[in-house]
Amino acid sequence: MSYEETTDEEFLRVLQGVVAEQPDRVYERPGLMESCLYLHGDEPGCLIGHVLLRLGVHADKVRAREGDAAGDVMRDLLPLVSPDLRSDMDCVQQWQDGGTPWGQALEWILGGEG
Repeated sequence: MSYEETTDEEFLRVLQGVVAEQPDRVYERPGLMESCLYLHGDEPGCLIGHVLLRLGVHADKVRAREGDAAGDVMRDLLPLVSPDLRSDMDCVQQWQDGGTPWGQALEWILGGEG
C-alpha cells in the first residue's frame, strides 16, 4: 500500500505503534527552535514525523514541509485521512510542542478528550 492510500485506521495503527515504543517521550526541540521539526537530520523528530516516515513518506517530502501544520501536511500527503483526524493531529502537535508526553496525546486522540 502506498502512503497516499493511508486511511484513518492505518494512520492510528501506526501512531499507536510509535507511541507504544516511547509512551513517556516528551519531544525536545533541537537548539533554540520554537516549534517541532518533523525530522532531525535524516531521523524522525516529532511524533508526526515518526508516523509519516513509518507510513513510507520519503524524508525529502517530509523535510520540504517543515514549518507547516500537521493537518496541512497530512491533507497534502495523506489525502484519504479525514479532516477530523487531521484537526486532532494539529492539536497533538501543539500539545507535543508544549511538553505533553506522547502517550497522553494518544489517549486524547483515542478517547476524544481534550
